[in-house]
This record gives sequence, C-alpha cells and structure tokens, in this order.
Amino acid sequence: MASMKSLAKDTAIYGLSSIVGRFLNYLLVPLYTHVIAASSGGYGVVTNMYAYVALLLVILTFGMETTFFRFANKEGENPHSVFSTSIAIVSTLSAVFLAAVFTFTANQEKEHAEIFYQHMQAANGQKVRIAADYPVDVTNDACELLRRAKQNEFDEFDTVYPDFARIARQEGFPEIAASFEMISKIEQAHGNRFGKYLELLEQGKLFVNDIQCGWLCLNCGHIHTGLQAPERCPVCNHEQGFFIRLEMSPYGGPGILTA
Repeated sequence: MASMKSLAKDTAIYGLSSIVGRFLNYLLVPLYTHVIAASSGGYGVVTNMYAYVALLLVILTFGMETTFFRFANKEGENPHSVFSTSIAIVSTLSAVFLAAVFTFTANQEKEHAEIFYQHMQAANGQKVRIAADYPVDVTNDACELLRRAKQNEFDEFDTVYPDFARIARQEGFPEIAASFEMISKIEQAHGNRFGKYLELLEQGKLFVNDIQCGWLCLNCGHIHTGLQAPERCPVCNHEQGFFIRLEMSPYGGPGILTA
C-alpha cells in the first residue's frame, strides 16, 4: 500500500504540469470560439500550433530525462556525475541548435535592411532624417534571449512596421508602404518561431520524437530516419546539435525521403 501511495504521489508531481496545461487549454476553448470568427480559420491556426508544439516538445532533450533516472539509480553510478553530464549535453546541443535558429532569422532581417536600402535609392542626393528606438537586450540566458526576441518581433509586427507603412502611404509612397506591410507579417512569423523554440527549450525537448521521422544534418545534408537524431553525424561527424527535424528545415518535407 505504501508503494502505491508513493507511486501516486510521484505521478502527481511529475504529471502536474501536463495536466494543468491541458486543462487550461480546455477552459480556453469557449474564449477562442467566441473571439475568433469561424470564417477566419483562426481557431484552426491555434489548434495547429498546439499540435506542432506537442510534437516538437519531445525534440529538445532526446529522452535525457528518462536516461537520467535510469542511470542515476543504477548501482555503481555517481548520481552527481550523471546529472552534470546530462545537463552539459542538453545545454550544449540546445545552444548549437538555437544558434542555427537565430542565424536563419538574422539572415532574413539582413535582407529586410537591403530592401530598405533599395527604397532609399529614390532619395539619392537628398538628406533623410531617420529616428527610431532600438531594443538593447543583454543576457547569457538562452530562454530569456528567446523571450525578448519574441517580444521584439511582435512589437515590429504590431506597431513598428504598420506605423512605417502608414506614414509612407501618407507621404505618397504606396510601394514602400506595401513592402513594410508584408515585412510586418514576416516579423510575426519570426516571433512565432522564437516562441516555439522557447517552449521547447523551457520544457527540455529537442532531439527525440515519439514516432520515427527524418532528421537533417544542417552541415552536410545527411538525412537520418529514427526516433532521435544521431549523437554524431555519420557523414561529417558533427554533433547532434546540427540536426533538425526534416519537416522543420527550410527546404525539407516528407517527400524528400521518398522522391
């Protein structure tokens, strides 16, 4: 009887976050259906986001939490050593993966700057005054960086670029206004991307999946199929952090494996 009580207690502790999250999602359904018009398809977007997050949550720690408990309780193993090794591996590989995400987004931001420069060609020979606020976020915490990056991207989507577009249209530059409006939607996608990886990092899931899927090495292009990404790429020997789910890669998709 004591063992059953202990099991129930442990289950409640470890499963509380999952239970509360699902319960809150259930309670929000009436709010979603009331606020989001059915014709907009917005609730479908919310549902898809939850499905993607649930699928991607298993990626970040590649099952390391299960491995930790198995080896921490194994006779002859040092629990402190097992814990420190698990934390070091997960932290290092997560940092490599998140660096790739930031680089991918930064390259798109660079392209936005080039578009603005091209717009400036029309004012060649004139003096143009440019005034803007720029966020300064300095921290070594990857989660905090993602959180702030997400907020900054949403600020650009909600206010910065819409204001740019409004002023450009008022001043007689409809083409420039149109490009600002389209870029604002890209910034929204950037914010969603950072938010998704923030959830993955906070919940410790990155390199494993419940079902077999394709994993793409971002360095050499090797594609591995399995429940988790290889610890090292068998082709270029790069670490696991260079692997990304094939369906999440810029040019990936299930068809690549069967074409």
